Amino acid sequence: MGEKDLESLHKIYREIQSLNKKYFWYFTFKVDDGSYETRIDVNDNGDTFLGNGRLPLIGYSMFCPDLMEWNRKLIIEFEEEAGKSTGYFHAKAHKGHTEYTNTRDTRRDNHYRKFTLLKIWKKDLKSDIWKRKLQSFLWLAWSYPVTPL
Repeated sequence: MGEKDLESLHKIYREIQSLNKKYFWYFTFKVDDGSYETRIDVNDNGDTFLGNGRLPLIGYSMFCPDLMEWNRKLIIEFEEEAGKSTGYFHAKAHKGHTEYTNTRDTRRDNHYRKFTLLKIWKKDLKSDIWKRKLQSFLWLAWSYPVTPL
């Protein structure tokens, strides 16, 4: 994850904190800075455990969402589109994004099925669209009770 990606994640995190203060919410998101802070272990049945350490449990796959709120089962992923420099060839190799479904991301999102997932695209950070999406996402999450896995 590059420096620009971390800046974007922290920008999203700061917006969550300002919404927490504005609406008296209490969301405790963790940001993945590359040290497995948000690691979850998921098996094929969808059973999830909060990871600890660098190795997944036996029979489980390890995933590190960009931002995660474990108590309310919320995940926010920061997504990048494939540009001219990355192109279709990188998207075919499961890097970057096109308008077509990316196999790696689809597989990852399938493992997140017991979580509520929001994707914020890099192109949306240039406008305030992402702030409205984030606020709506958090409003809905706050309105509905927490359900155990």
